[in-house]
Amino acid sequence: MVGCQRVIGLLVLLAPALSGCVPWASRYVRVEADNARYFGADCRGSMGELKLAYFPFNDIFISALVDDRADEINIGIHVPRGVTAQLMQRTLTLRPRDAARPAMSLPLEPASYIRYTSFNMPWQFRAVDPFDREDFFGVLVGATRTFEPRYSNSPEMQKLGAKWYRFTVPIDVRRLDNGVIELPPMKINGVEFKGPTIRYENALSIYAQPINC
Repeated sequence: MVGCQRVIGLLVLLAPALSGCVPWASRYVRVEADNARYFGADCRGSMGELKLAYFPFNDIFISALVDDRADEINIGIHVPRGVTAQLMQRTLTLRPRDAARPAMSLPLEPASYIRYTSFNMPWQFRAVDPFDREDFFGVLVGATRTFEPRYSNSPEMQKLGAKWYRFTVPIDVRRLDNGVIELPPMKINGVEFKGPTIRYENALSIYAQPINC
């Protein structure tokens, strides 16, 4: 019996090395939006905390992430080929769930996705980078990139990435309570829409952390 227990204990110790993963727990700020797809923090979005939300908004896509490593909120405007978009204001509103706490209007700052080093990006984000070549607050003209990922045995070889206009909002993430992010109004193909609302809350994640992807 003792011998069996030792074998079981040894297998438990060896399992992470054999599987390439170790059990992990961490606190983070989770963002949620209607009809969103959620990506993890590692291995091209397939593992780790589901920090990144990516969702359709009329004819474009929006992404959102509260990045505790860089102390900033990341908002992405993803514009496919044949579509135009434009932010009608240069700020977003952070509205705490506690009504006793005031809402904050915070400036959006254009950023290059090359500086987006918090995690390995999903294929949807391997897109055209317009940073320093276009006015992020002008008319955003869409583009779509198709490519074949290396080392993939999946039958879905062609991946799509809509042009990604990335904005950041510096903030002390540790002070964030639960609430909503209200994005500014947008014009899409010349028609103005009220900006979407993104919910956020503090969460605990327990998952298998990959040793390597």
